[in-house]
Amino acid sequence: MAETIKIAGKAFPADIPGILKHNAMRNTFGSWIAKEKKVLMPHIRCAIAVMNNQDGPGLYRSYFAAELADKDRVDLPINILSVFKAEAESDTPRDAAFKMILSKASKFFMGPLEHFRSEFWDSDTFRDFVIKQIGQTDAKKEAKGQGIKDDKALFEIMILANSSRKDEAVKQIKALAKKEKLSKETEESLIRQVTKGRM
Repeated sequence: MAETIKIAGKAFPADIPGILKHNAMRNTFGSWIAKEKKVLMPHIRCAIAVMNNQDGPGLYRSYFAAELADKDRVDLPINILSVFKAEAESDTPRDAAFKMILSKASKFFMGPLEHFRSEFWDSDTFRDFVIKQIGQTDAKKEAKGQGIKDDKALFEIMILANSSRKDEAVKQIKALAKKEKLSKETEESLIRQVTKGRM
């Protein structure tokens, strides 16, 4: 089952396959990779090509062949690469063989993207994307429903709550509750939403 995260009532894909299937998220993640982790551009292109069912020989020539420049190649262990090369250069390449090879190779082109996924969630690129997706109007509605005047502060808390920085989100809730003199019940409800992953 695909992973999702919920921000202001909207669900966004949270795993790499989900991100790459979602047009807007794929473009945003791709832009972030190009800017922050340029070395991984062949990995993201390869992952998209695999998801689009590019043929095995074409994948090999485009992303794995030894003659490719370093900036265009995804490196594989020699035992996987040699089998991939032999199958790609065969007179009768077999789809079943490529499926088996790609299942073994996937951790080498998907793994680095997975590794930096949490860094992407914490980035300004993702924050700006979410702002565009949910819009300031939605953030204001959410704040109004919670009895909060500072909708921008609540929005920042939502972003933190859906990243690896939940502790920081809780601290900001406490600061916001103190600033706006929110009831203890409202403060505890917000903290529960953050810690239980419901915000």
